[in-house]
Amino acid sequence: MSLLHLPGKHTAAVRLLFAGGYADNDPADRPGLTEMMLRTAITASRRLTSGAMAAELDRLSAMVAADCGCDSTSVSFLTPVELLTQTATTVVEALTAPRFDADDSAIFGARLRAMHSAARRTLRHIAVATVEQQIHALASRYATPELPGDDRDGVYGAESLAAQHAAYFSSRNLRMIVAGDLDRTDAPAILARAFEGWQTAGHTAGPVLGLSSPQWSNRPFPGARQAAIALGRLVPVTDLRRAVAAEVVATMLGGWSGSRLHTSLRNEAGLTYSIDLNFAPRLSTAGSSVQFTLSSQVEAARARDAWQLIRHQLDAVCARGMSPDEVRATTNWMLRSQLLCLDTPNQVTAQHGRWARGGFPITAGRQRARILSELTAEEVSTAANDLLLPELLCAAAVGPAAGQLPGFVEAG
Repeated sequence: MSLLHLPGKHTAAVRLLFAGGYADNDPADRPGLTEMMLRTAITASRRLTSGAMAAELDRLSAMVAADCGCDSTSVSFLTPVELLTQTATTVVEALTAPRFDADDSAIFGARLRAMHSAARRTLRHIAVATVEQQIHALASRYATPELPGDDRDGVYGAESLAAQHAAYFSSRNLRMIVAGDLDRTDAPAILARAFEGWQTAGHTAGPVLGLSSPQWSNRPFPGARQAAIALGRLVPVTDLRRAVAAEVVATMLGGWSGSRLHTSLRNEAGLTYSIDLNFAPRLSTAGSSVQFTLSSQVEAARARDAWQLIRHQLDAVCARGMSPDEVRATTNWMLRSQLLCLDTPNQVTAQHGRWARGGFPITAGRQRARILSELTAEEVSTAANDLLLPELLCAAAVGPAAGQLPGFVEAG
């Protein structure tokens, strides 16, 4: 258990990190079962129905959330520090002795499928999902899992959820992060007793992420007025400093309003409204790694122009590196963003948990700030050549003009 003492904070947060996500735990014929199990488990316990659980959490002024990724899952909760012990007891009860009611499971499953279905109709989501499939050797297992449109055969019913819960938590591989004014609560001791035997000194990965050969794929989408372009890569890193340098490179390319792609694609060429960056520490077959994806949506007729500008920026960074002024502007923005994201105990546990998922020490979130202030332009330029060489990137284009982009082949 990692304890982060934040004196004077009126709220406290707990984040439970479980190694292993949907990629190696979903049955082949029931994709999405792990996510559905986890999200359903926190809504009721054997003692409390879903309605009673909601009322209890409201009484405790608590918020509870679950997240399921391809290689790890997490459950987090936030509550006033004086009520942390009671909230922890309630959440632990739901996780260790859940109630999978048939009616609740059917309603929740329908809502979850509707949420995923709506998100996955966007061109940008399809492009990012295609890149993520290409990044990993076990492509289909690491893609965002698709849920069926209905559950007529009952394969996502209460019995399946209960069996998945028993199978998933049998590994007892848990890491806990608690943040808040810990002098005012005995919740850490409550949690330690409740999850005795579940914890591990380090965060062991469930599946390992494989490194694949780079691909550039297009997915035709006839009739669309826009096109989406995404690119990304998974890169092994030897230490936290190299990981942070890689994050600076990705942010410089498209992660903030002063980034190169934001400036060239949006401000100067007017081709897009936004560029989205997703940067995440991950565990791979080579150990600690970082994965990034950049994506944007443009007018279909201008997709080729957008890709040429993206290629131009990639080539320029690899050929000429980054100036000290550009590095400092980017790291200053990242430092400011980190400070804004460390204002509450919930944000603190999220930041620390983010790096722990990649096998980095629990102190990585704090070390990151120091590293950002120290990085030189030479270090960042070296990282850029490791990260952004076009021939090592995976890329995807989705839209009516996707097939017109040079070097892209139609995805299978």
